[in-house]
Amino acid sequence: MMAYFIKVFVSFLVIMNPASIVPVFIELTSNDTLDDQRKTAIKSTLTAAIILLAFAAIGDWLLSQLQISSSALLVAGGILLLIFAIQRVFGGESSRKPTPDEKVEAQHKRDLFVFPLAVPLIAGPGALTVVMFQMKQAAGNIPHQTILIFSMVLVLGINGIILWNGKYIARILGVTGTNVITRVFGIILAAIAVQLILNGFKSFFNLVG
Repeated sequence: MMAYFIKVFVSFLVIMNPASIVPVFIELTSNDTLDDQRKTAIKSTLTAAIILLAFAAIGDWLLSQLQISSSALLVAGGILLLIFAIQRVFGGESSRKPTPDEKVEAQHKRDLFVFPLAVPLIAGPGALTVVMFQMKQAAGNIPHQTILIFSMVLVLGINGIILWNGKYIARILGVTGTNVITRVFGIILAAIAVQLILNGFKSFFNLVG
């Protein structure tokens, strides 16, 4: 059980990478008071949690309705995560980083805790893919599903604490520190993605073999 907990916890931690959200969070809330920033941190984290829990609850049903096999999900999810990881390692635009137009839109909306903070910054495509895949893999295994949800909520809690103290953490990490963390996590995520792809092909060939 401990090995499974470490596996899913690290997966969520690497994919969400809370430290990488801090610079964007500070930029989007730069005109807010510290109290308003912290309220936004709480709201964005809770909103992301609701979205991820919803995917965890209906993800398996959705896949069955679409007649998507676990092998296809593994390969597709692995490819998406690999692209996401490569973008993070090389510093390219990723789904986690809002476009200039999105930033302008967010600055004129009072619900920026929903967009772009909760989605796609916290509950991005990588996190949604992983929670759907892991719940599919743990179908019928209540202990594993419980550990999965607990791990996800734990990482979301870490994310909330980091955003709550965003101004201070941004000063400590600086641009260089944030970039280093993002790239190291990107390399780990790339390895996870490749393993998913390999597992998908292995599962497919076992079925047709």
